[in-house]
Amino acid sequence: MFQFTPIALPLLLTTVMTALTAVLIWTRVLNTSSGRRPANQAQFLTLVCITVWSAGQVVAVVTTTHDLILFGNKITFIATLWTAVAWFFFALYYTGRDEWITRHRVGLLLVTPLLGTLGYLTNDATGLFLIEPTLTDIGSRTVLEFGWGIGTWLGAVHNWTLAVIGSWFLLGKFRSSRNIYRKITLMNLVGAFVLNAGPFLSLTGLSPFRYFTLSVVGFLVIAALSALTVGSYRRLQYIPVERILSLFSHRWNDLTPMARNAVIQTMQSGVVVVDRKNRIVDVNPMGKRILGAQNKRIVGEQLTDVVSPSVFASSDTSFLDPSMTAGEFNDVWVETPEGENRCFDAQITSLGSDDDPIGRTALIKDVTDRELRKKQLEHRTRELERQNEQLQQFAGIVSHDLRNPLTVASGHIQIVKETGDESALDEAEHALNRMEAIIEDMLTLAKQGRSIGETETVTLSSIAQQAWENVDTQDISLEITGEYEFEADSDRLLNLFENLYRNAREHAGPNVTLTVGEMDDGFFVADDGVGIPEDKRESVFNHGITTSDSGTGFGLSIVNQIVDAHGWDVSVTESTDGGAKFEFTGVAQSDFGYRYP
Repeated sequence: MFQFTPIALPLLLTTVMTALTAVLIWTRVLNTSSGRRPANQAQFLTLVCITVWSAGQVVAVVTTTHDLILFGNKITFIATLWTAVAWFFFALYYTGRDEWITRHRVGLLLVTPLLGTLGYLTNDATGLFLIEPTLTDIGSRTVLEFGWGIGTWLGAVHNWTLAVIGSWFLLGKFRSSRNIYRKITLMNLVGAFVLNAGPFLSLTGLSPFRYFTLSVVGFLVIAALSALTVGSYRRLQYIPVERILSLFSHRWNDLTPMARNAVIQTMQSGVVVVDRKNRIVDVNPMGKRILGAQNKRIVGEQLTDVVSPSVFASSDTSFLDPSMTAGEFNDVWVETPEGENRCFDAQITSLGSDDDPIGRTALIKDVTDRELRKKQLEHRTRELERQNEQLQQFAGIVSHDLRNPLTVASGHIQIVKETGDESALDEAEHALNRMEAIIEDMLTLAKQGRSIGETETVTLSSIAQQAWENVDTQDISLEITGEYEFEADSDRLLNLFENLYRNAREHAGPNVTLTVGEMDDGFFVADDGVGIPEDKRESVFNHGITTSDSGTGFGLSIVNQIVDAHGWDVSVTESTDGGAKFEFTGVAQSDFGYRYP
């Protein structure tokens, strides 16, 4: 009832291999909600049909009775018909020709395998498929000899027609694909060739095994290729497709994919393609550069393993999530491995249908220069607005603060003309001196602005003493405590202390003592004079605010401007002696110049 032949073991191994590969596809792809795609399902059904095909040949080879051998051959021929249809559906889905698959066409495709199944099962009555099956002993083996009926020939034509059309579709996808997709398509083309070469050789009498189809042994190749395409992408990277093709003909260098590939390879934007499992399947050189992986193999790696969420300045990293299949993300700041901050725009596009995408493409553009120019423009706009505000303030000063002393001077000069009393000239001179002081302070505000020059390390005691020597301090005295050192524009800092000393001379009262000392994060200047009322402290830094006839109202405004330029803070409080105390904080954490994120 049973016999052993040399081909039995390869046939049995093929049956087991194709069955295990089908299980692999089920467990790794179809058993997940994201993997239940028509192409995957068709591939799974193709392997199931091949398993049945191979099992039928095992029965036909290892048994010796007429009915069992005939049954094995019938199972084989029936399985070939269903394998061809399942594989054709796979080719359509895989190459993106889903719209071809309508109910009408599916019905037409199923007619042949349905009729063939019915015909082979009733062959004894019709004789249209296997003609006169007869047991024959060939040496130590018992085989079944039979002729091919019209039904078998029509089934073979049906199978080869579907194979040619499906292979043509795969060939088109192969020539237009890149990287991993091209290699996977090549694996499918090789599988299709093996699938159909065996029956062809058997029908034409070219097979060395007259009573067995070579396809079954070739199914070992198909099982290996199928397992490879659903396994890790890393193994596919080592298949030198382009090098192999270059040995045959330049005809593979079709102009359209060559142009497309050339554009993608040389474009200044990064292109990254990931599958539904968030594995990188393709990336152009600029994409690798943006991802910081110029010299690494990243195809097959998880996207989040290549780009860690920790490098992003923003907490929103939803674009790394495989569920984010479409969207635009602008102004994404990233810290590069070199410690440089770069800004990118990313456009995510889904691949496949919107309801069930097979992956996504990210088009990434480095927009750091654009963002820096934007920041510079915003900074310049703020500076122009400040200057415009300053011009309006100066207009008010010219129309008010300068007009008052000018009116006083003109009035006293008129008195001299009318009465000859030259004592009025003293009042006129005082008014003119006040105008000169106002103009000098206005020029200081206009020239210096809210920016600083080159900074250097300064010592609090030395800069305070130098400013003291530049000012006519009359009857006030100075005490300096501490040797606090910090970075500052020494010229402007000198101007700050000079204005504070003048302000104390004009407002603190006679015989006051000024104290300059250090604080935890800055320094202070205090006096023991009359102090500043609490309700006046917030307005003392405004332009033109003064309570002295000799003051210009710009001294503390200049101080505030210098503080802003250094990035410090200034506040007015009451000193321990009841006078005014100016506290300058944030000095140890000063921010020099304009920085970008």
